[in-house]
Amino acid sequence: MLPDKIMINAHPQRWDDKPWPWVKEFVGQNVKNVVKKYFFVSRRARRVHGDTAG
Repeated sequence: MLPDKIMINAHPQRWDDKPWPWVKEFVGQNVKNVVKKYFFVSRRARRVHGDTAG
């Protein structure tokens, strides 16, 4: 039932045997996601509520 080829979409920059680079990447990605969520969610909320300044 599976196709002849399967592609695995992975993030090799997150793979590391040493703890510090892994933690640094993990924390950095989470901080970026919080910032992106703040900007995109707040922008959409302003648009929905009629504030066109943002």
